[in-house]
Amino acid sequence: MRALNPSKSSELPYLFQSRHGIWYARVVVPLELREALGRREFRQSLKTRCRREAVQRSWTVLDRLSQAAQGATLIEPNCKAEPQDSAVVTPRPAPRLTPRPTPKPRSKTTPLLSEVMESFIREKTLAGAWKPKEVSINRTVFAELKGVVGDLPVTQFRFEEALAYKQHFLEEGRLSASTINKKLSKVGHLMQWASVHYGAVNPMEGLAIRNARVAPRDQRKAVSERQVRQMLRLAAEQDKSFKRWLPLLGAYTGARIGELSQLYLDDFVVVEGYPCIHIRQAKPDQTLKTASSERVIPIHSQLIKAGLLQFVERQLAAGHKRLFPELRYSEVNGYGHASSMWFTKFRAKMGWGEGETFHSLRHTLVTQLKRKGFGADIVGGLVGHSTGSITFDRYGKAFLVSDLLPVVEAVEY
Repeated sequence: MRALNPSKSSELPYLFQSRHGIWYARVVVPLELREALGRREFRQSLKTRCRREAVQRSWTVLDRLSQAAQGATLIEPNCKAEPQDSAVVTPRPAPRLTPRPTPKPRSKTTPLLSEVMESFIREKTLAGAWKPKEVSINRTVFAELKGVVGDLPVTQFRFEEALAYKQHFLEEGRLSASTINKKLSKVGHLMQWASVHYGAVNPMEGLAIRNARVAPRDQRKAVSERQVRQMLRLAAEQDKSFKRWLPLLGAYTGARIGELSQLYLDDFVVVEGYPCIHIRQAKPDQTLKTASSERVIPIHSQLIKAGLLQFVERQLAAGHKRLFPELRYSEVNGYGHASSMWFTKFRAKMGWGEGETFHSLRHTLVTQLKRKGFGADIVGGLVGHSTGSITFDRYGKAFLVSDLLPVVEAVEY
């Protein structure tokens, strides 16, 4: 085999491209069979320079190569990647390696899907890549996968099983294309990890459902200013402090419900002589969505008029450390778990429709400010958006409170 171009092998470990641009499928031989078979992998030309075609053609080829890698057949070793790649690689029966007793269910070195899932989750957790919420979401997805295809040895999870998993959701007809794609992506990351650690094939490439692109501004619903005014009236009648203040804070800061629910009293600071809220990850039980989420928000005059600063003082005098001590911490979603559950019921009472959530307040605020002529950079600095601009994403926190104050005060309902 001539030298291969490994430029995309990290994405597709089971595909290689020759220096002539022809794609090849490959399967790694299990460690215990390499000495007997005299090789560490099998390869076969897919006879195409098109990556997408290669992925599709590999679905049938890889099963045959996998059988060869398990010792069932041998592939002719002298196949060369000629410019035309006209030679067909044909399998031939493998010689008996040893007298075969009753086959064992699986090799000791080939773990089950469930074992790979746990190892993958453990590594992500130890590396700090996944917080409890991500662990819970991924564990649920992996449990669904196991429920559909069974607890197979990981090297037996191939294209037939991957297609069955996707088809399961399509036949149910319960989930959106976007949600199904997220599940397929999570399983793809699992199998990518398994391909590196156990020589498994990642059959998830190319399975995503392709649908029409939606403009980012249309992906989530904003609520009308009339709906916000209705919410503020009803919030004033609530019996608990977090139920009264979270809607007000959401409307006039654009902050996420989790960011507001986890506020400590020392997150209320004075900057440039003006009272502000510091959205940050300063305590072990505080989390932010992204690095750009940390920011300082001047407190809107309507919040001051409503008595927010006096409320903070009362909480301090009562010996509390957090703004809303009645909210209990959840391993899944932090302090935002209980408040999100409450707001789901609250919005139903207000008659809000599908997709109209606490997060909609954020979109309403952003939309209002953009209509009033404020630039995406300073609005992004206020709400903690990543703008896609390297300059702004790197230096966005440098906005002065005096810069942000007129933006905040422009919000009105």
